[in-house]
Amino acid sequence: MQDELKDIAYVFYVNNVDGKIHTCNISNKEELDCNNYPRYLGQYENCLIALKNQKITDKLYLMTEETFRKIKKKFWYLDMYLAKEFLDRYADKVIAR
Repeated sequence: MQDELKDIAYVFYVNNVDGKIHTCNISNKEELDCNNYPRYLGQYENCLIALKNQKITDKLYLMTEETFRKIKKKFWYLDMYLAKEFLDRYADKVIAR
């Protein structure tokens, strides 16, 4: 797995239990944890350990720092766009001002 993570700065995954998007970032590529994984900071301290042990997702989405910089503004608005689309579609009434 370390070869796949060579130039990666961010790992995203959808938790299949709660349906939420989680983010982990590599804080220090040189430092390794007790299982020889690069140190990742995330909701579960080292998210790779959580993913391996808890089997909470079936995919990891890997991004370089450059790619993340290009899309980060769009990414953080994603929840807002999805919520707006959902409400536009399913609300009984929409009042536009």
